[in-house]
Amino acid sequence: MKTLTRFQWSSTAALIAVLAIATMAWRHAPAEEDRAAILQWERDAAAAKHAGDVAFFEKNLMDDWTGGLSSGAFETKQSLIASLRHADAIEKDSVSSVAVRVYGDAAIATYSRSYEVVVDGGLLPNESITTESFVRWDGRWIQVAAHSSIVKPTP
Repeated sequence: MKTLTRFQWSSTAALIAVLAIATMAWRHAPAEEDRAAILQWERDAAAAKHAGDVAFFEKNLMDDWTGGLSSGAFETKQSLIASLRHADAIEKDSVSSVAVRVYGDAAIATYSRSYEVVVDGGLLPNESITTESFVRWDGRWIQVAAHSSIVKPTP
């Protein structure tokens, strides 16, 4: 059995350390890029919703996407797209407290939303909280599920 020299041991240890550092850097850098990509997805989705651009949702929601509604019902990708085609006008829409957590090829986005919907000529104010689930699919982030709950105003 051949023994390694001190130089060979230190060279091997240095190589292992470099590989470990490179691996850690590789793991951390994409998480920030992934967070930024999902934040951009959220901005693009908001713009698409206001513009009535259903093509965005056809492309960026998984085919078996589901959304949980405050009413206790679920909607599908198809029913969401149909409702977007005939949606009431939304006024004063704003999103806050956005947080994105990335777990490899899965991610969660949460946020609060304040908006007013035009109903029968009047404005109906709403506050909601939302949680959205994403997976990396074919090299891009795609939403697989969402749930929103109306936040009741405190008296």
